[in-house]
Amino acid sequence: MQKPRQSNYELLRLAAIVLIVAMHTWGYAFTTTDTVTQGILLLVNAVGNTGVTLFVLLSGWFGIRFSTGKLLRLVFVVLTYSVLTYGLQTGLGTESLTAAGIRKALLPLLSGKYWFMTCYATLFCLSPWLNRAADNLPKRDFGLLLAVAAFFFLAVPTLQLADPTHDGGKGFVNMTLAYMAGRYLHRHGWPHLLDRHGMAIASGAVAAILLLNGGITAVTGHLCNTFARDNNLLVFTAALGIFRLIGRWHFSAESVNYLAGFAFPLYLTNSTVIALFSPWLTADIHHPAFSLRAAAVMAAAFFAEVLRRLLLGRAEAWLLTAGRDRH
Repeated sequence: MQKPRQSNYELLRLAAIVLIVAMHTWGYAFTTTDTVTQGILLLVNAVGNTGVTLFVLLSGWFGIRFSTGKLLRLVFVVLTYSVLTYGLQTGLGTESLTAAGIRKALLPLLSGKYWFMTCYATLFCLSPWLNRAADNLPKRDFGLLLAVAAFFFLAVPTLQLADPTHDGGKGFVNMTLAYMAGRYLHRHGWPHLLDRHGMAIASGAVAAILLLNGGITAVTGHLCNTFARDNNLLVFTAALGIFRLIGRWHFSAESVNYLAGFAFPLYLTNSTVIALFSPWLTADIHHPAFSLRAAAVMAAAFFAEVLRRLLLGRAEAWLLTAGRDRH
């Protein structure tokens, strides 16, 4: 008998993507001179940049179980959005029709059109070996591996010494680190401090990000997100605290489980919806009303997925069925 889905984790899955989308949307006001919008943008960046880490930590916690059907479904969803959004943007004149554009639209996972999806698909394909390593490494060795990786790929960039991956943490290395951290926590349990004080740790990390970025912003007069990046130790720490906090809320709700299915598509459609609405979205970047427009654009991305499901839901359902029980 299939276990019921844990809605607290489904809520976390959806929230992680919403945080990413919010960060992308509010990012269009990065040059704003409005104090209210600047404050909201600093907060959105501080919390929003935990989104990728949260999503991948969750994937590591449960462990990705590779199957051809699931891979086909992932490819189908990404390809569908890639082709439809490129066609829509070229049709409306917001993007040029070029050979390079067509190649990216037809090969979105291989061309890096969506860095997150390309890295996640790579992680998905490599998951059998990553899982085997996580299952066979002794606890001490596993912990040392994560500690060394965290030093080079989180602590060093946080101290502004170097960026070893040259991608600000938006790449396969940091995604793999988050995945393996999730596997470690599921297999060996939570460290005492995180287990008992998840809320305090998350709040403290977010507050530190806000103080550092806010301080630099106040001194320079320009918005700063230096300490709100995927390869920042404070961001990773905040994500761990949030993950532990929500992991304690045990509940079941079909509505939450249903909405969680919108996670990936919401990410995929966001950039196109922003591009289509950008003249309207950016008209008020120097006014507090910008945040209302940003929220409306996020809602439009959600309804775009509703429409896609109505038109292409049967084909996707067939691929999902094909992926079941094939592990």
